[in-house]
Amino acid sequence: MLIFLQELCLQIFLWLLALVDGLMEIFSAVAGVTNVNYHGQSVNIIEFLAGESTVMTIFWCIFILSVGLTCIFTIVGLVKNMIANNRNISSIVGKFFLSLLGTMAMLAVVFLGILIANALLQLLAKIFQIGNTTKLSNALFNACVGDWLNGYNINNINVTSLSVGDIFGGYNAALFGVWPTDWKCNGIVNPNTFMYLPAMISGIALGIALIVAVLNLAKIDHYYNEFLEKPTCTHGGYLRYDCVQCGDSYTDYSIEETGHYYVASTTAATCTSGGYTIYNCTRCGDSYTDNYTNPLGHNYESVYRPATCTDYGKTVFTCQVCGNGYYETDGTLPTGHNYINEIITAPTCTTDGLRRIACEKCEYSFDAVITANGHNYNIIETVTTQGTTIRHYNCTVCNHGYKQELGDQYKEITNYVEYMFEQYEAYMWWVLLASAGIWSIVIGVMIAIAHKNEDKEKAKKMLVNYVIGLVVIAIIVVACPFLIRGISVLIT
Repeated sequence: MLIFLQELCLQIFLWLLALVDGLMEIFSAVAGVTNVNYHGQSVNIIEFLAGESTVMTIFWCIFILSVGLTCIFTIVGLVKNMIANNRNISSIVGKFFLSLLGTMAMLAVVFLGILIANALLQLLAKIFQIGNTTKLSNALFNACVGDWLNGYNINNINVTSLSVGDIFGGYNAALFGVWPTDWKCNGIVNPNTFMYLPAMISGIALGIALIVAVLNLAKIDHYYNEFLEKPTCTHGGYLRYDCVQCGDSYTDYSIEETGHYYVASTTAATCTSGGYTIYNCTRCGDSYTDNYTNPLGHNYESVYRPATCTDYGKTVFTCQVCGNGYYETDGTLPTGHNYINEIITAPTCTTDGLRRIACEKCEYSFDAVITANGHNYNIIETVTTQGTTIRHYNCTVCNHGYKQELGDQYKEITNYVEYMFEQYEAYMWWVLLASAGIWSIVIGVMIAIAHKNEDKEKAKKMLVNYVIGLVVIAIIVVACPFLIRGISVLIT
């Protein structure tokens, strides 16, 4: 696992060194230290741009483009600003010339920046000997090497053109030649003395520094979005500008609060609750209550109601405004119901009847069910044929009749009992074993108690009883099916 990590660290370090070399070559080309390939020719950028015709052409192109863009964006921006803030034309002209002057100053700053940057790049190229023999990537790699192997040194290699296998060489492996164990040390440097941590730290730090430098060179101006915060009843509004690139923001002018606009809603007083007026703001929903009034109180009228079958005699008081009421009794007890019975439907042998019970005074009534009478059978004839007895029955009320075959009935019962014994005959031996086991446990406990009490005669009797019980259980289980079959044959 350690060898894999060492290879990974070196591979990342080589990638960072390749990035550093690429960026430094760009810097050296811009500074004029090294040449670039332009249409198949090796050209020095500084010498190519230093010609009088080329420099003047570039200057006038930049100048005309700056002036034109300044005019367009200044006029558009100032007209918009004038419309929003009621500015006059003299202010616009003044702003235009100030913008033009700022553009010229910015152009001069750009030229000075190019000259200063070129000087710095030339200095950086001379320090790291770019374009000669030593490159920045080789210098960083040499600083992290502990021991060189096989006659190699920093002067006869190019780090960015080598692979991890070229630099560290091979390794010994175990587990079917797959899992690495130790280095063979047959490469360019010694893997065991290579400084991995400084290599990673220096490579990453330098890469970040170069990337930050490039990003700073490509830094652009703010780009603001306009956001209007509308005023409310209690808070003023404002116009805020937020930069979408860096998050910078500023606030322009403010707008005064609008104030509440209340609409009144009146609730009238009732007999038990007071009245009031609620004022609701239609803009923000704020509200308050005012103009409270007292409750009106009830306006009762009384009516006397005499006692009924279920209610006392009383005086009822009802409010004429809200309908609220109460009553006061005068002590007259309820008279109670006076019921009369009426049969609506008479019962028969098979259907229920209906009885209605009603009060003569208050017309209260309820219904009660009359249970069906049921048949009243008499035996009208008995006939015996070939051992089978048949009885004929007839109802004295509705004349319903039926017959009963007594011999067949007994046969069905005995056949069913015999069928049940046939179904459960297979379990009879299990019943015998279970009964014998329980009987053995009971007798065993009783014999043990008798021996403990040194009552040998009683123990012998228990043993005899045990044998007799097993015989009785076996006789009952075995003889029961034969007994049932015998009874069924006698009956039928």
